[in-house]
Amino acid sequence: MVASSCMKIPKTQELLRTFKWEVWSQPPYSPNFAPNLGSKYLSGTSFSSESDVQTVVENCSMDRTDFCQVGVNKMELRSDKCLNIFADFVEQ
Repeated sequence: MVASSCMKIPKTQELLRTFKWEVWSQPPYSPNFAPNLGSKYLSGTSFSSESDVQTVVENCSMDRTDFCQVGVNKMELRSDKCLNIFADFVEQ
């Protein structure tokens, strides 16, 4: 059973309404397709060989770890900045 067809079953819709959730007749996206997250990153890029594509994909997956670490570091700096700015309002 596909997720989108499950949402069309009246019993499922009725259950969702008991939680006061909005029930749509058609989902705003297709749950069967992953979003194309690389379209902006690779826009206008052409590859001369399959090995070029493989290199980009491998680099992208390696960059993910670095990307997450950078995000954690930024979050730490932002929370520290927030606590320092609003120190008077926060019980220490």
